[in-house]
Amino acid sequence: GALRQRLGKLASAEQAYQAALRLCKSDDATPIADMHSVTVSFNLGRLWEQMGKVPAAVEQYTSLLLQHPNYIDAFVRLAACERVAGRLQGAEAWLKKGLEVAPLHEDLWCSLGNVHIARGEWALADGCFKRVLEKCEGCNKDAYAMLSLANIQVHLASAKRRSPKDEHAYLDKATELYRSVLGQQPNNAYAANGLGVVCAKKGRLVEARSIFTAVRDASSECDAALVNLGQIHAAQREPQAALGLYQKAERRAASAPAASLLA
Repeated sequence: GALRQRLGKLASAEQAYQAALRLCKSDDATPIADMHSVTVSFNLGRLWEQMGKVPAAVEQYTSLLLQHPNYIDAFVRLAACERVAGRLQGAEAWLKKGLEVAPLHEDLWCSLGNVHIARGEWALADGCFKRVLEKCEGCNKDAYAMLSLANIQVHLASAKRRSPKDEHAYLDKATELYRSVLGQQPNNAYAANGLGVVCAKKGRLVEARSIFTAVRDASSECDAALVNLGQIHAAQREPQAALGLYQKAERRAASAPAASLLA
């Protein structure tokens, strides 16, 4: 089922997962098979999310929690389903229930930070990601948390009535965080794109253009780099090149955090 899902054969993957569940729950199933059924059930829920069958996925995750109340990934996915439906309060509620079970679980805190970002609650989001780095075991250099904190710094740098000195201080902090991520993961396209955003906001357009071009050429995942490169071309009065990049990004239908895009 997992292989078919990765290949995009979703209907076939659904059939495979359901067949596996039937085997795991048969009368002569072993205790190990019962353990496997938990993973298969979760994977089926993820598949249903991918297929747009969100109510079925929610029912699946809820059922998992009734049987396995400590299954943290189920809390995370239930919160994600609530976010997709635009119910941020519901997402927060599921994450806080998860934190009652695992108070220092990094995925729960990162997801809660994203809920706060979606509400524009930047200080609360900042606190969530810092908690991951400072309190969660083995996460003092967590790349996702550092990237999120860097993106928050970029956003705060653009706040109204911010003095040039304060703006540069936020951008310098973002640069430090992006470079920390690249120190661990030299090929992290999102951190490299973030550095390009900082360069552009500081007026270093040639350097920003070079970074966005490198990210575009090296990664097909960071679609924000396409949009940002288009912005640089537009700023340098190259409208045709800019339009081509915007159209390519639109065809790929990518979504990106606001702070990873140039305003």
